[in-house]
Amino acid sequence: LDPTNPAPELSLAVIQLHGANSLDRQEARISLQRLVLNSSNDGLRNAARRELLQDALQTGNDATALSLAKDLARQSNAPFSDKLLRLEVLRTTRNADYRYALASYEQEAGRSSDRVYQMTMWLMEQNLTATALNWLQTLPANTQTNMPAALLAAQCQMLAKDWTGLQNSISEQNWGKLDFTREAYLSRALREQGLYDASRAEWDVAVQSASGADQPLTTLFRLAGEWNWQDESRQILWTIVNRYPQEKWAAGDLAAELYQNGSTRPLMQLFSTEANRDPNDLDAKNDLAVTAMLLQAQELSPYDLARQVYQQAPTNSDYACTYAFSLYLQGKNAEALKIMRQVTPQALKNNSADGYYGLILKAAGDNSDANAYLARSVLGQLLPEERALFQHAMSGL
Repeated sequence: LDPTNPAPELSLAVIQLHGANSLDRQEARISLQRLVLNSSNDGLRNAARRELLQDALQTGNDATALSLAKDLARQSNAPFSDKLLRLEVLRTTRNADYRYALASYEQEAGRSSDRVYQMTMWLMEQNLTATALNWLQTLPANTQTNMPAALLAAQCQMLAKDWTGLQNSISEQNWGKLDFTREAYLSRALREQGLYDASRAEWDVAVQSASGADQPLTTLFRLAGEWNWQDESRQILWTIVNRYPQEKWAAGDLAAELYQNGSTRPLMQLFSTEANRDPNDLDAKNDLAVTAMLLQAQELSPYDLARQVYQQAPTNSDYACTYAFSLYLQGKNAEALKIMRQVTPQALKNNSADGYYGLILKAAGDNSDANAYLARSVLGQLLPEERALFQHAMSGL
């Protein structure tokens, strides 16, 4: 290794230190100690110290871990993360200096918004949510009501399930560009107290505040998902689909959620929106044809849609199944069976495809094979109209 460039030595030592060979680990410790003693690069020295510190904690060498943590934290240009690392070591080893160090670092953190964030997150990660909230509430008033302290305090109150305290603390605040988040938190606080109408009204305000851009809406969608608010999640997805068509993920997530819940008519509306938005989207047109046929929405001309899509991509198994189903509904059973027999066996492992093939086989008089496909189809996820259709066909076999 080049002594003028110790970075490769550090990399190799880290690999060896986390390996299974005890001799390699011992050699790694020697290499890291050499870097601490001899390197003129402060960054490399401290990186070596951090590796040795974590190793000391894992091997139960508390004295070494405490010494290294102290060395890291007392550097003149030490990042605050190293001070938090020392705090973690003091707490882990139950050292008597922990409380003094905590008070000292909390005082230092209060002078910087970035360190307020780091200090609070560290406390929360240590399951010291109450300690974090108590500290945040000791900060100067202008710090408490501004970012990030206001947001962090609200998150602490949610973790503590202090819904009344959360409502009281954030009701009159203003979080600027993040005010939609405050309104969402307020909605959660109200709902948890059984104030459902007020909660719904506050959520609508949050959605309205966030609707000027896709990113705030995405944040609200994430929050609704974390809270298991299904109706609100669906509302946000519809809003993103309608306002920000470039966010393709939203249409996909909404389709999956609607399918999972058996919401066929909203699915049809979604596919209609997507197909009208992009006439070249064959998947959307195919899905629109299927749902329109299931709902007997002839005003959407589903038979024509199914035929057009199939003609543009006749080798696509999904499109072939949809077209065959349309022929079956029109009484053209021989044509439908011909199309289905061209579908690959792999594609027929789909529950819907199995069911449609079963319908067509039954219409052709092949009851034995029809029963096998229909029976397999109803074992998995289907739309309610599909399940009713396939079960009705099975009852007549």
